[in-house]
Amino acid sequence: MPRPAVFASMVVLSSLAAGCASQDRGPREPADRIIVGAVVTLDERMPRAEAVAMRGGRVQAVGSADEVLALRGPRTIVTHLSRAVVLPGFVDAHGHLAQVALRTRGVSLDPPPLGAADSIAAIQDRLRAELPAERDDWLVGWGYDDALLAERRHPTRQDLDAVSTTRPILLVHRSGRIVTLNSVGLERAGVTAATRDPPGGRIRREPLGAPTGVLEERAALRALEPLRALRADPERLGDAVRDALARYAARGVTTCRESLASAELVDALRGVAARGPLPLDVAVSVSWRGTTPERLLGDKDPGAGGYLGGLRLCGVELVLDGSLHGHTAWLSAPYHAPPAGALSRAACEDPLTSDGALPPTATGERYAGYPSFLAREVEALVRRCLDGGWAITARCHGDAAVDQLLDALERAAAERPDAPRRVTLVAQLLRDDQLERMARLGVPASFLAADLFFWGDHLRDALLGPERAARLAPGAAALARGVPFSLHDDAPSAPPDPLRAVAVAASRRTAGGAVLGPEQRVRIEDALRAVTLEAARQLGEEDDKGSITPDKLADLVILSADPTACAPEAITTIEVLQTIKAGAVVYDRGQRAADE
Repeated sequence: MPRPAVFASMVVLSSLAAGCASQDRGPREPADRIIVGAVVTLDERMPRAEAVAMRGGRVQAVGSADEVLALRGPRTIVTHLSRAVVLPGFVDAHGHLAQVALRTRGVSLDPPPLGAADSIAAIQDRLRAELPAERDDWLVGWGYDDALLAERRHPTRQDLDAVSTTRPILLVHRSGRIVTLNSVGLERAGVTAATRDPPGGRIRREPLGAPTGVLEERAALRALEPLRALRADPERLGDAVRDALARYAARGVTTCRESLASAELVDALRGVAARGPLPLDVAVSVSWRGTTPERLLGDKDPGAGGYLGGLRLCGVELVLDGSLHGHTAWLSAPYHAPPAGALSRAACEDPLTSDGALPPTATGERYAGYPSFLAREVEALVRRCLDGGWAITARCHGDAAVDQLLDALERAAAERPDAPRRVTLVAQLLRDDQLERMARLGVPASFLAADLFFWGDHLRDALLGPERAARLAPGAAALARGVPFSLHDDAPSAPPDPLRAVAVAASRRTAGGAVLGPEQRVRIEDALRAVTLEAARQLGEEDDKGSITPDKLADLVILSADPTACAPEAITTIEVLQTIKAGAVVYDRGQRAADE
């Protein structure tokens, strides 16, 4: 049941049965709710309005105050805003709801400016504070970042053994692609000196071969026992998911994502939704592994059935390389400062694979990361998805992985020209020639804006160098070439915060105060579309979401100020006052507006 709005409002006691003059559709039923105030619709046909009316969970009318107020009836709730502004609800373009949920049950190890874990000693102190006696279940910490620790390295098993030698400890790197375990955790995960590196992953080792405790990419899958245990408990998972959704709603998000879901996770989320509808929409992309797509999606468009209990399958996610922060993204040129002794292998675990591991990539100063698949395997995966009618989200953090994907899409387009338009490219680095190829194919992008702010300085100085760092999330270059894009936080890599993403895209300012690639700044209006209409379009839901337009869902957010009237740096000071999902208030900060 929706909570009553805390904005000062009143039930209007008179009924006027006229419709909006600008939307002449004959007699109209009274609105359930009307909001009068500044409305930024993001609908090009009417960019600004004075009021919006809602009925039956959808936008009934948008227009002048007089026109919309003509729809009030005896039970209509009318809210007058003073300085606040209404925008479409934000759409999360890419993220991991389940991990955000699991993180609510773990220990926060965020470095500044998000937290205080700036050294291995600080991590140890945080873990000890959460270490009750007489327990042997997993202790899980989230969000540490070796690049921002004083020691500039990952914690080792010895560092975590100093916290406990009896309780298994698992730390999840902020990238979500690397984990660290203590000795008992390695034992629980079955990782020893004799354990071979899995395809597409690496067990980091001491000189004599013993594991350091750090597992990267697919090797990290060995250590997910505590996360699977929570997923297997419907009540605990349900509580964690709803806590996570409350965090999204508090940031104005009305549709969020679960990307790269396994069949087991989809079943678990369906179980949560069956216990009671989710307060927000959750669009799920399923993993490419094994038979997961066929089992979950069948031979038809998975979005055709819409949302059930707030959950919808929306296609397949392919991960073609690793992360920049883990030195595992596949670049076309070496890393600016490669990791010591860099050597990795990669291969496809998919049944289509026929010839084992890829050869080692270049080492030392020539190290450029590694791919997850051979080129012909990427082509086979893309064809399988397109033949199934499944939308594809392809995650390519390095530009070499982008080349591999675009090559496969161009070959697919030779047979079915419109097929690439069902693909969204989640990327951090895109060259101009790649943007031109994307424009020809009709492939949109989704940019990880949070990296520019939180880790832009480190990416510039240690990983990419100034020239490539300036190309992170190249919004202006994309728009200039006709490539639409969305913005995302890849939560829990960074906390979900669409307004921060807008501010970063418009300012290009890092946490250290530098500006990376000022020529890639975009207008605030374009950045707002990237977290609303463009994100909805990438989900194939633009007919229902992304703008305040009659007959679309009444997914709205009320902000304390108009972001289009602010300097980019001031956008992060704007507060979310209220979030409305399908006409129901799902977040309410407690602010008050003037009575009618």
